[in-house]
Amino acid sequence: MKFNEINNSYDRLDFRESFNESWLYESLLLELPQRLFQPDSLFNSLVEDIKECVKLYPEYIYDLSDGWFKYEGPQRLIFWFEIKNEIVIGGEFDRKPQSTIVVFVAKNSKYKGEKPYASDLYEYVLKDQNKSIGIESDKFLSDEGFDIWKRFLSSNHKINVYDKTKPGTTFDEIKTFDDLKKYFGDEKINQNYRYILSENNVTHFELKVLCFGRRKFQEENNLPLD
Repeated sequence: MKFNEINNSYDRLDFRESFNESWLYESLLLELPQRLFQPDSLFNSLVEDIKECVKLYPEYIYDLSDGWFKYEGPQRLIFWFEIKNEIVIGGEFDRKPQSTIVVFVAKNSKYKGEKPYASDLYEYVLKDQNKSIGIESDKFLSDEGFDIWKRFLSSNHKINVYDKTKPGTTFDEIKTFDDLKKYFGDEKINQNYRYILSENNVTHFELKVLCFGRRKFQEENNLPLD
């Protein structure tokens, strides 16, 4: 299937299907316990995936310049940064009609504390895909991951949170670091929360008004959701 055929198939989805597929997805890593992976094991998995993509499907590999690369297939995206053929950081993402969903992000422990950071990776994905990024709870984030959110909160990005069991009526904007901390943790209820990162532009407007606003109308008026 070609990319234009994929986009056309998304266009044919009605709003309910498009919303559910984009925001009520089942995690690809749901069966794994919290914090199971340490950075090295995640990173090694990422490197192997990239090697396979480069070997088998070089036509889907794009040089984004300045050390950044991308694999863009029919359903999955991989972005990574390398120095002298050594991968420093990267992440795998799932393509959805209204969103780009984080599967996992990993970094070479050799470069811990050095640029580029995960926030730099997300910046590339936001600009390249022109869609908001969906992130499922913090179950695969280390405690240092909060530094990522600090950077976004101070750089005019929009962060929203919603409960996947009632997305239309729980869509809230996070404006401070204290707001963010309320939703993170190992408590069972926090597993329902998902986070959305948007650039401060029309994508956030569409997300707030045309996606979750419409879903809220459906929920409040008992309209079909499936």
